[in-house]
Amino acid sequence: MELLREALSPWNVLFTALLAALAGYWVLVILGALNVEAIDVDAGDADADLGADGEAAGGPLRALLAWLFIGEVPVMVLASIWVLSLWTLGVLGQHYFNPTRAIVPGLGVLAGSLFVSLLVVRVAARPLRRAYALLNKDYNNPGQVVGRICVVTTSTVSERLGQAQVTTAGAPILLNVVAEAGQVLRKGDEAVVVTWDEGKGAYIIAPVDLEA
Repeated sequence: MELLREALSPWNVLFTALLAALAGYWVLVILGALNVEAIDVDAGDADADLGADGEAAGGPLRALLAWLFIGEVPVMVLASIWVLSLWTLGVLGQHYFNPTRAIVPGLGVLAGSLFVSLLVVRVAARPLRRAYALLNKDYNNPGQVVGRICVVTTSTVSERLGQAQVTTAGAPILLNVVAEAGQVLRKGDEAVVVTWDEGKGAYIIAPVDLEA
């Protein structure tokens, strides 16, 4: 009950709401992973908008984004780490250092929580950056998969986002894909990876007739 009261206190209620929103987001992500067609999210647009904002904002913001490894680690992963650490520091800090809910100590805890939570993101993102660079090695270089044969792994692939798998000497590569206009491919169909579409954030694939 003390934890609930502290989480819903005026100093922490915003962080609690953000934490609840993030929890809902990750539930949708898990459901989307079970059926990628159930949720149509265009991640490419988010990355493009972020890049444009960074360019427009100039040096300080761009330096902060680089310091937090934004662009190397998914933004929602970093946001989740930040909100969780901010909520934890806020709840514990207000409980132990501002039990009377005074304004001055409360502002001090809030400022300290914001600063320390950014350090937590920085520390947590460093190993995540290496892991994502390794996992996404083939995605970051379209030339490594363009022209290769893939197999559709979702129920269908059309102009709507789906997934296909490319076999390699190591682990298979799972690609986000869309079909060329007017084409519909079904699970198990073989296709050729034609190109990378930056706007859609996916590879374009076309059916291939191996018998021909």
